[in-house]
Amino acid sequence: MMFVSFTKISPDNLQLNFLTRIACMYCSKFNTNWHCSPNGLRLEQVLKLIHKYSKAYLIIFYFPITDRFWKIKQKVRNDVQTLSLTIMQVENFARKQTSNVIKRLRKFGYVFSTGGACNKCRQCNYLLGKPCRYPDELIYSPEVCNIYIYKTLKNLSIPFEHPVRNYMVKTGIVLANENIDHELKNILRIHNFKVIDENELKKCNIYKILSIDKRVEIRQNYGFQFVYVFICFHIFNILGFSSLTRSSGAHLGAEIPLQRLDPRRH
Repeated sequence: MMFVSFTKISPDNLQLNFLTRIACMYCSKFNTNWHCSPNGLRLEQVLKLIHKYSKAYLIIFYFPITDRFWKIKQKVRNDVQTLSLTIMQVENFARKQTSNVIKRLRKFGYVFSTGGACNKCRQCNYLLGKPCRYPDELIYSPEVCNIYIYKTLKNLSIPFEHPVRNYMVKTGIVLANENIDHELKNILRIHNFKVIDENELKKCNIYKILSIDKRVEIRQNYGFQFVYVFICFHIFNILGFSSLTRSSGAHLGAEIPLQRLDPRRH
């Protein structure tokens, strides 16, 4: 069973942080296709974009890690690498299920995908130094465009697990100027998603809603978080991001054309 919920917020409630692009540097897809970082909308472009729309729809997809994945996890409970591969299977399944939904929502406004690299072409033209073959189908993920999804969900009291243990959450965004609640529900049901009411999602136990009987408790590893922040801090100092941030602030209100320049031109 696939579950989904959506909530309508003001675009100003989307949390922006240019650090989200840094996380992409650890992915094998970094700098390999037009969809992924370092491509995407710059922070000042996103700021200009969200002010052109009056509504932002967060579409939160929930994918429980079912019994077939539990059988693998019980055998390799201490094998971090195999557990990561198990989660990757769920992520690949989630990406396939959500991509068609996100594509159908493009007619309502500007959309952001639920994450992950583009795999439409066997080899992306980015590696060949050529423009995207399908620029009109290019949809950036929120993280590539400096949108901090986890912080946004946390501020709205929407449940999620990070790191993933019992269920995976994939979040897409639709920026629109009209109410699309009815159309959105119809599209989600056509794609066999069970729509969870927003109020029910916040008040009830998410594990009960997703029918998860077995639970793996999440233990926060603050030592790892400290090391991660420490490394990022030194990366910024080496690359000179601190001066870049200060200088870019003066241009946040500048008129910047909101078009995907890089993928379209040689």
